[in-house]
Amino acid sequence: MPSSTSSSERDDAWGRLPEGFGPARALLALLLGLGLVAAGELFWRGQGIRPSAPDTVGLWRRERDLALAEAPTTVAVLGSSRAILGIDPEAARAVDPALSLHQLAIYGSSPVLVLRHLARETDFDGLALVEFGPIAFLDSDGRADRLPASWIRMADRLPLYSDLESLLRARVHLALASRRPNLTPLEVLKDLVRRGELPRADHLVVRADRHLEADFGRADRDEMVAFRLGNFEVGYRARGEAEFAALLDELAELVAEIEARGGRVVFLQMPVDGETRALEDERCPRAQNWDRLLSRTGAVGLHYLDHPELAAFRTGDGSHLDRRDAPAFTRALLRILGDRGLLPTAD
Repeated sequence: MPSSTSSSERDDAWGRLPEGFGPARALLALLLGLGLVAAGELFWRGQGIRPSAPDTVGLWRRERDLALAEAPTTVAVLGSSRAILGIDPEAARAVDPALSLHQLAIYGSSPVLVLRHLARETDFDGLALVEFGPIAFLDSDGRADRLPASWIRMADRLPLYSDLESLLRARVHLALASRRPNLTPLEVLKDLVRRGELPRADHLVVRADRHLEADFGRADRDEMVAFRLGNFEVGYRARGEAEFAALLDELAELVAEIEARGGRVVFLQMPVDGETRALEDERCPRAQNWDRLLSRTGAVGLHYLDHPELAAFRTGDGSHLDRRDAPAFTRALLRILGDRGLLPTAD
């Protein structure tokens, strides 16, 4: 039997609010929801949890595109977590507002593929500041290249609006501590069941410019050092001579390609100390690695041990700078670069 209800009546029924649910109650529901969000924020922040942005390929692409658009007055920072934690774009802007410093370093990764990308797949002609540590010198069976390879491949497949979308998502996450992945109701329940306590405050915070702030006062240094040393010992080995020579040859070509169009490459060794430094000195001797890198490429190199103002910094975990020290380290590094005429200018 055909329905006696017309389509306009059905549409009206779907469009009507439930009986008694007027604007006043809708406003009350909205205020209640906002109140619950605010209460959650106050609670989690009271537990010492700080908001943090997700570090995504979209944010990385945005920084890369800005570095390309603002060249030649660009400093593109390449490297691993040591560079992400230790070199602060905000501190750089405070030193010189005309200087454009962008974080292209990728956590746990070698900078070689990103340097290759800038040299051969873009027209980058600014300063590539390349943190080149043991992760890059030693062989990790390709692990140190996996994330850069993936991000470079994905970056240009993202839609045009992804830069703005990634920035807006980062801003939302930085406004709300409750947006951290470990604070979803399911994750909170898991922590309560497994450990009998609420999620702990993370010592790491990602900013919208991809700088990673580390508060090592919230972390167990001994536990972090032990984990890192164990991972380093089993995960990295010295390259064979032919393999290492081929790496140096490629780096020399990449440096030459960037410098041929007016850019510059500067290699950097970040501060390390304690057991981490002892192990790295043993497994990655300076004379056999760093010195050969500079000799073969002809590039400028800044090793923290050669500069007392950099060597004076102590790490929070043997390998990374604390957020309290990163701005001062950045200022000291920029002074050295400026004194040597290495910072890009608009002239």
